[in-house]
Amino acid sequence: MNKLPRLDVAFDEPSAGWLAVEIRTADQRVHENFSHIYPTLPDLCSALCDALGGRPSRRVTFLLEPAELELTIVPEGPAVSVLSLRMFRDRFRTLTPAPILEFHGAATAIVLAFWRALRRLQTCLPASQFSERFREPFPELEMEALTRLVTAQKAQVDR
Repeated sequence: MNKLPRLDVAFDEPSAGWLAVEIRTADQRVHENFSHIYPTLPDLCSALCDALGGRPSRRVTFLLEPAELELTIVPEGPAVSVLSLRMFRDRFRTLTPAPILEFHGAATAIVLAFWRALRRLQTCLPASQFSERFREPFPELEMEALTRLVTAQKAQVDR
């Protein structure tokens, strides 16, 4: 019996405007701290909604100052999507580097891994403390939209 590929995602608690994210597969691991300056968390929620809808996701940029980590999720077929992370030296993006992490799996598996990590992040601190530590509020509206889609997807699978 073939074991399904596994994707794990985790965020640390925010601190001084920074937040750590770890994205891990069976043989790859990316752990980076990113700044609050870009709308990374709202963009991530929107990209996950895109992926769940079967559309290529918008790019999500994690500002590492000065480097940037870019995340995309692209459908590769009816049952498989590709999560890709690329590291750019700076915002000018003169060269497109090879991915530092690629994961091929069901869009629902990718989205659920991130959604679970975002839910843990959302509840790790009271909203006011999160805003104070990250210097931006948690994207409640975007997370609500994502949660509605995840819930609908789960209900569809359970039928």
